[in-house]
Amino acid sequence: MAASGARLACRIMVVRTPVAKGGGTCIMIRTPDQRVRVFVSSTLKELAAERQAVTAAITQLRLTPVLFELGARPYPPRDLYRAYLEQSDIFVGIYAESYGWIGPGMEVSGLEDEYQLSAGKPRLIYTKKTSRPEPRLTSFLTVIQAEGVVSYRPFADADELVFHGIAPGPVVHSLGTFKRKRRGDALRDRRRIHIRHVPAAEPPLPLRGACQKHQPCRRHDPCPPHVRSHR
Repeated sequence: MAASGARLACRIMVVRTPVAKGGGTCIMIRTPDQRVRVFVSSTLKELAAERQAVTAAITQLRLTPVLFELGARPYPPRDLYRAYLEQSDIFVGIYAESYGWIGPGMEVSGLEDEYQLSAGKPRLIYTKKTSRPEPRLTSFLTVIQAEGVVSYRPFADADELVFHGIAPGPVVHSLGTFKRKRRGDALRDRRRIHIRHVPAAEPPLPLRGACQKHQPCRRHDPCPPHVRSHR
C-alpha cells in the first residue's frame, strides 16, 4: 500500500523520473493555465543584451521564459538547468563567440550539454554574426546544422533578434508560429472529444397501435408500455 501511494505521488509531482521497482516513468500533471515554457540557452555576460531582449519578447507573447540565472544557487549548475529543461517546451539557443565554460568532470561546455539535453523538443538556434568564434563553438554549430533543427538563423544584434524593421524578428516569428500551431492542435483535440461524446440517437418510436413486432395489438391484449403511451 505504501509503495502504491509513493508511486502515485511520484506520478503527480515528478517529471520523467523512473519509478522505484515498479518500472515506467512518472509524469507531471500541470494546471490548465500552464503557459508554454521557453528555455533560453546562451553565455550570460557575452549575450546579456540578447537574453534580455529575448526574455521580453517571450513575455510579450504570453509565454514563460526559463533562464538559468533565475534558479536557486544551492543546487549544482547541471542539476538546475537539467531540471529546467525537463519542464520546458521549447529550446532557444543563442551563440556568438564563446563556447562556454567546461565544468569539472565534463567533456563539453554547459552550452553544448544544454543542447544535448533538449533532444526531442523544438529547437530554435540563433548565431550572432562574428568573425572570431572559438574553434569548439564552430565544431558545435556544425553538428547542430547537420541535425536539422526547426530554425537556424544568423543575427547582427539584440534588436534584430526580436524586430526586423517594423516586422517581427526571427525569435518572435518562430515562437508566434509555434504558439498558433499549439493552439490549433488544442482546438482540434477539443472537437474530437466533443464528437466522441455525442450521445447516440434514440430509436424511433413505434407507430400508434403497433407493438415491437410491428403487428397491430388485438383489442383485448395489453399493449407494451411504449405503445400504450402513444394510443
